[in-house]
Amino acid sequence: MKIEIVDKWLTNDEILHYLSLADIMLFPYLEATQSGVATLAINYLKPSIVTKVGAFAEQFDEDAVVFVNPNADEFAKAINSLLDNDRKLAAMKHAMEKAKNKYSWQHIAAEFEAQLRDVL
Repeated sequence: MKIEIVDKWLTNDEILHYLSLADIMLFPYLEATQSGVATLAINYLKPSIVTKVGAFAEQFDEDAVVFVNPNADEFAKAINSLLDNDRKLAAMKHAMEKAKNKYSWQHIAAEFEAQLRDVL
């Protein structure tokens, strides 16, 4: 296991580079509304550990992430639990595929069209 901390704003290329290297993504927020990084996790099918703050519950399906309270002990336990459980990681990636489809433009457009039909 290798952990690298990069404490700077990343370029788009750097973001894609680090996403390609990641097995899981961590969202150690103490407070938040929404996170654009969450959509990256979904798009690149990265199982995630997410704090129970802000709008993460609306952004993520609970089958695709592990929700934890915002403290180091829970994060550590969740990281170790995922790294030791390939089946759980695979199931989370499958759940991320469902979320990715749900947030796809095709799905959003189809939902919008259906709502327009209902109104008109």
